[in-house]
Amino acid sequence: MNLLQTLPFKSLYTFSVAARHLNFTKTANELHITPSAVSHQIKRLEQTLGCKLFEIEGKVLVLSPEASRFALQISQAFSTMENATDNFLHSKKNVIHIGVDSAFAVKRFSQEIGIWQNEFPELDLRLRMTTSKTELANLNLDIVLSRKIVDHKYQSEFICHEKYYPVCSREFYQNLDSLSLHNILTDTPLMDLIGLDCWKKWFEWKSFESDKKPRTLYFSHTLLILEAVLAGRGIALLDKHLIKNELDSGVLVLLDDEAYCHSDIDYYFSYLNSHKNDHSVLQLKQWIFSMFK
Repeated sequence: MNLLQTLPFKSLYTFSVAARHLNFTKTANELHITPSAVSHQIKRLEQTLGCKLFEIEGKVLVLSPEASRFALQISQAFSTMENATDNFLHSKKNVIHIGVDSAFAVKRFSQEIGIWQNEFPELDLRLRMTTSKTELANLNLDIVLSRKIVDHKYQSEFICHEKYYPVCSREFYQNLDSLSLHNILTDTPLMDLIGLDCWKKWFEWKSFESDKKPRTLYFSHTLLILEAVLAGRGIALLDKHLIKNELDSGVLVLLDDEAYCHSDIDYYFSYLNSHKNDHSVLQLKQWIFSMFK
């Protein structure tokens, strides 16, 4: 019987991941199984091969030199299979599946992607909206425009920080009684995301102090805040890249020229490693980066 016919494929892949982490709990987290299931797969492979793969030294899991070389070769084989499969799936049609953060997808990307696709009609772009709770790596998208993806399958390139400015509608601005930003913000309804407290951080950053507590309305999504601002219901801190079209048309007005950069919120361009030299992906990357200039 051929040796490959006797090897359990699932156990081999589990071993390749476990050899990288040297920790069954981290392996289980990556594979979305339990540590005991990882242990079971490793024991199954050891029984098939007739030898031990892992040893415990103190509290540390280690590989023998032979097992380490075996793990490296197995990992390279899986990487080759993954790339071959991906190339096969895309060989007959130039389809690019792209995930974009929901607010940016609605307000910028979906409005401008048609212009880009007119220049490259041979590409079939499939857009998917993502959220802050989306497990981006699990979607196996070709390209993602969102937060950084920490996964061995992806490369992530930093684009820029989100830059927040206080904004309101043109009509709302024309009805303001004061030209002092401090007075405006203490006398006007402010809009914020639930759990993010952007305004609190912004006030601390600007060293704004007031005996009067601002009135704050909380929303579950940036798009809801934007709609409320456009309707003239108050002032919000919004990313300038997100509302570029509204600012350019004069529908929205900046109330301050200084940008507040949230330390935990950035834009990244991420792509599957198998697309590293894909000309279409490189063209799309250039276009996406130009949206943030």
